[in-house]
Amino acid sequence: MENTRIASIIYIGSTYIGIRIGQNRKNKLNIIDQAKSRLSIGKDVFENRRIPVEKVDAIVEIIRNYKKLSKEYGCERIRLLASTALRESENRYYIRDRIFQETGINLEILTDAELKNHIFMSNIEGLKNKGQLEDNGMLAFIGSGNLGIAFYENNSINYLQNILIGTLKLYEIAKSAEKYSDKMNYLVKEQLHTYLNFLPKFLPKNEMKFLLVAGRATETIAALCSVEEETGMIGKEEFHRFFKEITGMNADKISIKYNVRKEFANEIIIATTIIENLVDISGVEGIILPDIFFFNTMFNEMLFPGKYRAMKNDIKQYAVSSSLKLAEMYKAYDSHIQYVDFLSEKIMKKLTRTNNFKDKEFLYLKIAVILHNIGKFINSDKHYLNSSYIIRNTDIIGLTEKDREIISLLVKYQSFLLPGENDNEYMALSPAEQICVSKLSAIMRMADSLDKNYKQKFKNIAVRMQKGDLVIQVESKKNTYIEQIKFNEYKEFFKEVYGMDIKLVIKRGI
Repeated sequence: MENTRIASIIYIGSTYIGIRIGQNRKNKLNIIDQAKSRLSIGKDVFENRRIPVEKVDAIVEIIRNYKKLSKEYGCERIRLLASTALRESENRYYIRDRIFQETGINLEILTDAELKNHIFMSNIEGLKNKGQLEDNGMLAFIGSGNLGIAFYENNSINYLQNILIGTLKLYEIAKSAEKYSDKMNYLVKEQLHTYLNFLPKFLPKNEMKFLLVAGRATETIAALCSVEEETGMIGKEEFHRFFKEITGMNADKISIKYNVRKEFANEIIIATTIIENLVDISGVEGIILPDIFFFNTMFNEMLFPGKYRAMKNDIKQYAVSSSLKLAEMYKAYDSHIQYVDFLSEKIMKKLTRTNNFKDKEFLYLKIAVILHNIGKFINSDKHYLNSSYIIRNTDIIGLTEKDREIISLLVKYQSFLLPGENDNEYMALSPAEQICVSKLSAIMRMADSLDKNYKQKFKNIAVRMQKGDLVIQVESKKNTYIEQIKFNEYKEFFKEVYGMDIKLVIKRGI
């Protein structure tokens, strides 16, 4: 099958619907056309939880026109995406169905985690191509309803936090001071402090050199404060002067001076205030406001399969790195975790011949093992429930909400509990997801059973298939009664899931 040469991405945002048409030209992305149609739906959703019918009419008409434009350019694939505004709208499924019925295009409504992954990975790739990612830094995404923050350290993202506060929500809080920019700035700064006061505690030990910011109003801010065209960089002091200038005017004055809509002028004030606060917290010397499309990752998927595979591998490594950081934060990464990780991967690789496990499932198991003891930080009693809760409610770069849900269940079933019809969380999964959870938790339980005493008693471990059974052969001169008891206890569930016996053969030596 030939690779796609031309493709388009249509994005439904909170204030506009945009399209970009990309081409694979000599193995480089060439944007051959782009357009934006202004349409504000974020405020409707924020105030009424729904998008009115007349605006749905407009959405469908714009998408129909963008589809026509895509076909005129010969696009072989069209992706239609939406995020916060549509995701939070109570009539989103009606809208998605209507779009499909009238245009034939399937609307993909991204979760917040998926959106952040695309944004951060697109920007990281862009900066890598420019040679700008040699230092540690902070990454931020300013959305209409949320603020995403990540730390880039030692060539990896090892911390991600999604905060449910954005330009639109901050404006609704501060609009009483709309006529007085200095008061709006003060209210926004005070509100931000309630959400960001925790952040300094998690800053990397190594100094951060840059703050990369993407999202709402950043393109306009970059133009207004005259960033370097090639790098998108502006110095800390220069940006501070711009901040003082912007916050010294109200929305009316900004609108007139810079020829922007008054509504957008307020967003500029708020976004600039957010950036200034993040600069103060991080201590960086420079701010990068890159001109990089959020969804270049999807252009890679459609037009450059090789690049996309490399990017997916990077995302996988970031997810592992972020999980390790989380385990260390909860004082739960030790020799036991490393040992169980080694054992579980060894067992899974042997089972792959008959179960065709994918890379994603290997990642699920690895992260579940890394994080399975973090709940002990709260309470060692039923720590698996605490661990499961933390995972389900913690942002991890590279993982979607569904990924975290699956991993949290693997951790939940690490010892006493088993997947079953009495568990509502398990029953909420699709049949395929239920099978995945059962298979991976069965492996994890067996690996964990071999180190129940946390002393890594078994050496020279070999895993092999023998006459339809899985045999784990080990060597040990130590007392292994606890491990043998747990192994025999856990093996029944393994046998039920895989339809094969699992045996432990211990060579005692001299």
